[in-house]
Amino acid sequence: MRKSISRIKLTLIFVISLSVLAFSQDQEADRFTKRIENIAGEYYRIGDYKKALEGYLMLDSINPENTEYNYRIGICYFNTSSSSLAYPYLEFAYQQVDAPDGIMYELARAYHLGMEFEKAII
Repeated sequence: MRKSISRIKLTLIFVISLSVLAFSQDQEADRFTKRIENIAGEYYRIGDYKKALEGYLMLDSINPENTEYNYRIGICYFNTSSSSLAYPYLEFAYQQVDAPDGIMYELARAYHLGMEFEKAII
């Protein structure tokens, strides 16, 4: 009986320790994500699209469904030598409910650059 209670206590302590560890890792991941967002956002703001792209691609690998990340990746690609890679990201952002203002214009520009004139006109 005494052994059984000790085992239960030990198991309970172990489970609580894992919960606390997992929670602290989530907080650390959130801080890391926020830091990358700030850095990429600053590069984006000053027009250094190549450096901003690196940050947004990292963020996209963490959260590929984020509309803002996809929109900014599209804009960054559009303003670098890899502009043909822009429109899949801009298309994704356009299809979302929270699509940013001006997305239609940017998507049309990307289609135009990719020689998809019919899509650009629409």
